[in-house]
Amino acid sequence: MITIGQWTHMRVYPDDIKAKFYLAKKRIIWEILDDVETGTQVERLKRKIESQWSDALSFRATYNSNDGAGILEVELGKRPTFFIETNPQRGKHTLWKICPDFTLNQSASIYRRHTLHFFPGDLQKTLDKLVSGDSFWSKLAKVSFPTLQSLYFDFGFGDSNDGFGDSNNNAAITLSHYGHYQTVP
Repeated sequence: MITIGQWTHMRVYPDDIKAKFYLAKKRIIWEILDDVETGTQVERLKRKIESQWSDALSFRATYNSNDGAGILEVELGKRPTFFIETNPQRGKHTLWKICPDFTLNQSASIYRRHTLHFFPGDLQKTLDKLVSGDSFWSKLAKVSFPTLQSLYFDFGFGDSNDGFGDSNNNAAITLSHYGHYQTVP
């Protein structure tokens, strides 16, 4: 499950929600597989919410002591960018185009805190690898959460991360929101 402000998206299938941390491009991505209306029909398409690592102000990971289920909260300093899959073809790299905020009432463009829930054990393994393998995340792990009292982004212009895409050519840690974790070359 992912929650941003007023918007919550629940998974229906195991790969419906993924958290991805792209090492070379230094991007954080929440990828959602969802039913999307395309004209007169409904298709299952990927959509994503993407931020630069440098836009992460703080994060907090908590774990259930009984089963190890994890919750990741991330505080962003800038609004993320939104993408939708175009021309999906099985076995080929996903092609993306920038799109408007698809969250309820544009919650991801208003609220700076994002909360994701993970199956037992998945979050801790991934975060340990990320924090131990990258100096930015190692430093960020020592920052108190949250850094700002406001739940909201400032209402101004020029703080959106428009203009960058994802060519899927860089190594990444991929954490399927519900049970799968891998390093993707």
